[in-house]
Amino acid sequence: MDLADETLREQFSALERVMAMSRRFNRDNLPSKIEEGLFLGSLKAARNKEELKKLNITHILTVANYIKPLYPNEFFYKVINDSQDADIKQYFDECCNFIDEAKRSGGAVLVHCIVGKSRSVTVVVAYLMKKHGMSLSEALEHVKSKRPIASPNSGFISQLMEFEKYLLAVERNRRRQMNEHLKVLRSLTPCFYIKRGDQASIIGGVIEFIKEMHQVLQSLESKKRRKSLSPSPGPSPRPFQRPLTPNCLDSPNLGSENFKELGASCNSPAADVEAKISGSNVVLKVISRRIPGQIAKIISVLERLSFEVLHLNISSMEDTVLYSFVIKIGLECQLSMEELVLEVQQSIRSDNLYAE
Repeated sequence: MDLADETLREQFSALERVMAMSRRFNRDNLPSKIEEGLFLGSLKAARNKEELKKLNITHILTVANYIKPLYPNEFFYKVINDSQDADIKQYFDECCNFIDEAKRSGGAVLVHCIVGKSRSVTVVVAYLMKKHGMSLSEALEHVKSKRPIASPNSGFISQLMEFEKYLLAVERNRRRQMNEHLKVLRSLTPCFYIKRGDQASIIGGVIEFIKEMHQVLQSLESKKRRKSLSPSPGPSPRPFQRPLTPNCLDSPNLGSENFKELGASCNSPAADVEAKISGSNVVLKVISRRIPGQIAKIISVLERLSFEVLHLNISSMEDTVLYSFVIKIGLECQLSMEELVLEVQQSIRSDNLYAE
């Protein structure tokens, strides 16, 4: 009699559990909000059109076999035909893209299976891991806090663990490639643009360098356009005059043999400027402390003085920069070498005064 009573009690308890689960399933017709634009639920939630519209759900991701879209004219559907023991991780990227597409469109997405407990939970956990860099335990804990019945089966947990290892490997490879790219950028950028070795400083310095070089390019293109539109040149200009001030040095005469060595230099606390004839061109070197926009200012001065920049090299050490120009003498140029270096020197002095 006692054994019969015990068996009866066990059967009654099992019946109560089934009835409780049935009641819970019947009530489970509301999507659980996981984050902005992402909802998780059961098949009954996917059938609740009124609530779907109310929550601005525009996309429905079905992770179950043999469930056809219920409202194909009112929602965007994606169906993942999956079985209990299937390799669900092969669909993770596809599902993540669908969720992102829904968010980008300004709507929201419901991810559901039959009960909203295992398959659909697995997909949502995978999305959180990939999108937000969460660990498996963090993502699963977050989903359970929003939907307490969430409980992927052991097979799906194993696949999520494999997916976590894959994401870690991808992240390590991304960081390695980023470090390699940063090394290349740093090697191509003068060091005074980069104050520190962290990623933000390197990228910020590269952006500043590119902006300054863009200014140089615009200046040179403007010079080229003006030259193409200018009338035919007049007679050749007079040769450079011999500098007269004691602060500037040049060769003793202007004979044909010495013309190639003609030069002048002017030094000041602001900068050291040296100009020297090299064949039919002028080599101009400027050493100064770096000031933003300085290179564009120097090129502007050279263009105003009817010189054309043929080549520019920039090197630096800490806050000191060396600009080496090869410039072509324009036909309209009427300056001596002394006047050239003084003009460049003056432009740098004004920049230093402004910077201070």
